Amino acid sequence: MDLRGPFTLEVNGVPEMRRDGAVAWTNQSPRVMLRDVCGSDDPNNCNGWLDQKFEQPGMPFVEQVLGPDPVLDAYGVEQFARWMVKTLLLLAHPATHHLGYRSTQPRAWAAYPDRLLKDLRQTGLFPDCLSLWLAVYDPETGTGQLPAATRIVLDRTFYSDGSAGGGRGEATNIGFGTIDKRVIELQLAYHPLCIVQHPFEQGGLATRLWPNPPDQLDLRAHPTLNATGLDQWKHVFLIGKSAFGVRPRHALELNAAPGTRADPMPMPKEVCLHP
Repeated sequence: MDLRGPFTLEVNGVPEMRRDGAVAWTNQSPRVMLRDVCGSDDPNNCNGWLDQKFEQPGMPFVEQVLGPDPVLDAYGVEQFARWMVKTLLLLAHPATHHLGYRSTQPRAWAAYPDRLLKDLRQTGLFPDCLSLWLAVYDPETGTGQLPAATRIVLDRTFYSDGSAGGGRGEATNIGFGTIDKRVIELQLAYHPLCIVQHPFEQGGLATRLWPNPPDQLDLRAHPTLNATGLDQWKHVFLIGKSAFGVRPRHALELNAAPGTRADPMPMPKEVCLHP
């Protein structure tokens, strides 16, 4: 899928740059090319299925968000969110081919879940442990930021009774420039057996698009981040090295804590999903 520009790209918080040091703007979007990573019995038709299931329904709304009238109704928000979840999932896959990137390649997830894309291909559904948030950065008039930098640690989880489930958490950031020179920031988190309490969502600075998309998305009225807020946003998620056992029908509640790698992080709280 190619979108109409101009727009810019940021991958995992690092923007594409011109030789003069300015952020690069382009009229052609980078593309994600899949060969055999969808889990299809017919790998050659994988892109065709993605096109029918996600690209064609979502394309008009992605273009609208990046254009002069960025207002979506409930159906538009859902299709936009589905397109973005799919796109960020594929950007993170180690076997994905990227066209259009120069210095900054999207970071592949170190432990990509084996069944994630296979199940998506078979069912057309995203698992509950994928969440997508949107924020808006305005380099000229943005004012939003958190009172202090915070981090959420995504650790590995497993069921303590030995049943199948869990995995290592991961996250991906990407930004798309709009026609008015703002940047739409998207953040996808994979959080098996966890519930994420996102500090930007709690602070009214970001919108959760998936799961449970909102009934409307008006980016003209959306709060905007300043440079400090953008830096905080890009570094919210930290991939941890610990592992936590979770009882069946329970989940870990992940809350943000103050902000550097050296800061001690609180133990996640286990909550009952079906009391």
